[in-house]
Amino acid sequence: MSIDGTEELPPAEEDFIVFPPQIILMPNQLQAVRVVWVGDSAPSKELPYRIIAEQVPVEAIERTIDQPVEDRIVDIKVLFKYLGTIYITPPNASSKVILDSAESLVSEDGIKKLVLNFENQGTAHKLLTGLEINLISEGKTVTLSGDEQLKGVIGENILAGNKRRFVLPWPKELPVGPVTATFTTN
Repeated sequence: MSIDGTEELPPAEEDFIVFPPQIILMPNQLQAVRVVWVGDSAPSKELPYRIIAEQVPVEAIERTIDQPVEDRIVDIKVLFKYLGTIYITPPNASSKVILDSAESLVSEDGIKKLVLNFENQGTAHKLLTGLEINLISEGKTVTLSGDEQLKGVIGENILAGNKRRFVLPWPKELPVGPVTATFTTN
């Protein structure tokens, strides 16, 4: 994952065996899929993966509409894509998230922003839940918490060994300038 949260999905087919690799699923049918890890048996830190199950277009054997395809006005196909997460976690792995820096920034359109740079120095991922950030600037203290004040930060994932950067509106109650920040999370 990049510092701005963009996912990077390198190929990982050699690390897993998926059985069955393809299925045809009829309406209301259930199908179990077995995913087996065959990669490094003792990773030094947690390894994050995405499992993606993607529907591919399949033409029906029998047409259910009397008109030939060329005469149809609309032919809509809706395909589904399911994303899941798999973590390969070594024993005793834990997260260790620090707030590396907090600073003010004025955007190109003149809007004042707060830039928060987190780093996970641990060996397991951490979701930023129950987050509170205390900011001090020019002797004034402001606490940010909740979905509204920390929109785009609350619930975000910081993978083991990764950094994340979040840009928020500058709090109106806080003087703009050098800022000191601390945080707590669940």
